[in-house]
Parts: sequence; C-alpha cells; structure tokens
Amino acid sequence: MEDMVEILPKPEDVKKKFDKDEIRANLAQWKIDGLKLMGKNVDAQIVSKFMEECGKLINAVSLEMKNVEKMESFINALDGSIKTLEDKQQELDEQHDYLKDEHLLIKD
Repeated sequence: MEDMVEILPKPEDVKKKFDKDEIRANLAQWKIDGLKLMGKNVDAQIVSKFMEECGKLINAVSLEMKNVEKMESFINALDGSIKTLEDKQQELDEQHDYLKDEHLLIKD
C-alpha cells in the first residue's frame, strides 16, 4: 500500500503541471516554432529543442509504463489475496455446515 501512495503525484506537483497560463504560453511558442520547422531554413536551436522535448516525452512514457507495471503487480497480489480469502471462507462455511449437520454446533 505504501508503494501505491508513492506512485500518486503530490498535490503541489499536479498544480505545477496544470498551470493554464503556462500551458497556453508553451503551446503558443510551440506553434510558432512548429511553423518555423516547416520553412526552407530550419533553425538548429528549434530542432535541438524539439529533440529534447521528444526525449522528455519518451522518459515520461517510460515512467508511466513502470507505474502501470507496478499497478498490475498490486492488482495481481490483491487478486491472489481475494482468492485466498474466498477459499478460507468456503472452508469455514463447509466446517460450519458439517458441525450444524452433526449437531456439534453449540448455540448461544
């Protein structure tokens, strides 16, 4: 459970990632730079910035995949625990039925 909490973003991190004004400014700049990439003369700095952002995207996707794998691992562990509990509950029900049928069950 502690590992699951570590995966979740902290509230202050979420606020930083979703600052509307910053996102709009970044998108506007990307639009301008993208249009420059379509011209005959391409600025090397823009290409470099584009490649850097591609690297960030690849890292983010990789991190998300690791988080997905962790969550799948937690889900599998929980499924196993649920199956174990169901099996134990069935055993207890069978024992209860046996004791009840054999009149060995002590009633309050």
